[in-house]
Amino acid sequence: GVAVLDGHLEPVSTAVPEPLAPWFDRAFVWESIGLHADRLTLGLGDGRVWRQDRVRELGTPVLAGDVPIAATIGHLVDAGDSVLTVTSGTSIPYGSGRPETHPPEAHPRENTLWALDPTTLETLWTWRGSERLHGLTVGPRWIVVGVSPADADPERHGLLVFDRQRSGTGAERLAASCATGAPVFWRAGLAPDGRIAVVSFPEKRGEDVVGVYRVSLFL
Repeated sequence: GVAVLDGHLEPVSTAVPEPLAPWFDRAFVWESIGLHADRLTLGLGDGRVWRQDRVRELGTPVLAGDVPIAATIGHLVDAGDSVLTVTSGTSIPYGSGRPETHPPEAHPRENTLWALDPTTLETLWTWRGSERLHGLTVGPRWIVVGVSPADADPERHGLLVFDRQRSGTGAERLAASCATGAPVFWRAGLAPDGRIAVVSFPEKRGEDVVGVYRVSLFL
């Protein structure tokens, strides 16, 4: 569960979501805790956006034939005017008891950036491309999402930058694509003036390890 503490580190409230049976026997929270005023929103490993009074199912399990597939939520930010979150690539729920190691098809809501209404959790806008999405950094104006290629093209590693001040669809809010040529760490640094810093690291390609540890700065 998750505990909310006051300025003196005294408990104010707790949240313990029930597991999503029969696929999961626990509700897992990673970097997906959104806290704004007295509003607590959680992104769960089973694909739910969760509050005490409402739940939005984004990447929750669906059946591909007779195989359950899901898209987890590992990153969520309550930005005040919206709740921002990212669904992962497709996986098979660990509690399903299926022997398959690879999902037979993609979850319909995988690898998507979501902006949700902060009150109702209804969709405001989304973005989905061909890239795998991971990580989420949010500032007063910019939203930064880490990406990696769905194919073997190393030039498609990097960041996508979205402008919160623009209106329209996710595609209309996409402001920049920043290539790193190597996998990026899921948490970027975002300065008030819009500069973005991100760490990239080596990866294995075939029998070789390619790349170096590097910090890239984008203006």
